[in-house]
Amino acid sequence: METLYASDARGRLLHPRGAGGARQAPPRFFFGRTPHGSLWRFAADLPEPLVGELARLAAAERSEWPLEQLPERMREIRARLAEHAPIAALYHGPAFRFSALLPAPPSGVALLAPGAAVPVDDHFGWLAAELAECQPCAGALEDGVVRSLCFAARRGARAVEAGVETAPGFRRRGLAARAVAAWANAVAGAGLAPLYSTEWRNRASLGVAARLGLIRYGVDLHLR
Repeated sequence: METLYASDARGRLLHPRGAGGARQAPPRFFFGRTPHGSLWRFAADLPEPLVGELARLAAAERSEWPLEQLPERMREIRARLAEHAPIAALYHGPAFRFSALLPAPPSGVALLAPGAAVPVDDHFGWLAAELAECQPCAGALEDGVVRSLCFAARRGARAVEAGVETAPGFRRRGLAARAVAAWANAVAGAGLAPLYSTEWRNRASLGVAARLGLIRYGVDLHLR
């Protein structure tokens, strides 16, 4: 949680961490589940009676409920939250960590720092303005041009969460896995834990996690 969101003194969510995060609203309700227990957090402006009701529902979830499924009390959770305001978005997917033995640093990858002279695909027009805020950033090259990026999407004091993007026309070539492997080594080299998460419906991203042998430690649910 500390890696994903900035919080107030009560532990209530203020905004996502990372480039541009301070300008974004957090989810109204976050529910993280693992085989060893769960945690839940709420947006700072959510009314206290609703916080109490959602916390009660979250606390009643059974630990043996399958992580691949939505929470057992999802219908009630959604109904309570919708009474406050319509639900604008739902995110549900696995969260991964890397094994102690990181993937070997691949060839054909460049670490991108501000001022780097490595050619980058036009698809990544946002990179020049945000490169300093998303370090480390690793790019997988094809024909000498960066076609896939892995960068620090969220950063805390102990861990960094990956963001991955591949230019159209260069997907399904293994470039994303190469970029993520190089990025994870750079994060670990800085003394931080690399993390990776995605949605259940994102088959390409799940494929990257499988290809790199990532270890699922839990499942995240965000409701906005």
